Amino acid sequence: MRKCILASLLLLLGVLALPVESADIATPAAGVVAMSGQVLVTPPGGRERRCNPEEVLVSGWKLETRANSSADLLLWDKSSIRITQNTKITIVDLTETEKGNFIRRLEVSVGRVWVDAQKGGPQDSFEVKGPQAVAAVKGTSFLVDAEAPDEGTGIQVFEGAVLCSADGVADTVDPGCEFLAPTGEKPVVASFNQDEFFRDDDWASRNWKLRQAFRNYMATRPKAPRTVNLRRLDPAVKAWMAQEIKRHPVSFRRKARASYLRRTNMLRTPLPRPTGPRR
Repeated sequence: MRKCILASLLLLLGVLALPVESADIATPAAGVVAMSGQVLVTPPGGRERRCNPEEVLVSGWKLETRANSSADLLLWDKSSIRITQNTKITIVDLTETEKGNFIRRLEVSVGRVWVDAQKGGPQDSFEVKGPQAVAAVKGTSFLVDAEAPDEGTGIQVFEGAVLCSADGVADTVDPGCEFLAPTGEKPVVASFNQDEFFRDDDWASRNWKLRQAFRNYMATRPKAPRTVNLRRLDPAVKAWMAQEIKRHPVSFRRKARASYLRRTNMLRTPLPRPTGPRR
């Protein structure tokens, strides 16, 4: 009898000690759908280690990509985060409130991150913080550029609208515009040529193609109710995304040109915002 009780206690302790990635997903999470090269993760209070395939990340986890490496994450609400080489991020908060609102907060200390945020309810929030600027969105597609964190942060918007803020200045940035927040200077909003941007940047172009494909795919799926089931990564969406990512291999080729944050002429004399209809 004592042996049975002892065995039961040991079994219970073993279950409680299971790592998050092997346990059932009971809280909002982000799953690693695809990765290449050297990708490292650090769980809260743990040590840095290599990322496992299909790793599950929750609030407090950190992820880092080394040179020629990348990672593609799918969130439980079907938003996605794509991380290029030499990037460090912290998943600050993934929460579903008692009222069913989704809170998603990400911090980028260095590197570049592409975000495809799914449109949620009026009380939902998706916030990405860079070294010098913060982007807050509902449902849109944008890129946070902090390759040179000492110089500042750039946020390029490709779809929807993003509320960007830095140094006490806040502005709504529309598609085809970028928010530039250089260190020690006031941020500005300026227009840029989106087609030219994609021609010059293979990684961004690949993410835009994935965004378009994902939007078309989601249009064919029945809308899921906002219930507790949304806390789990949708296996059908996860499988589709992994297959689609294989069709668009990662490329880090960028044409040699000054980075967006080094275009000081634009910072001193911002280009006018687009005056025509949104694309």
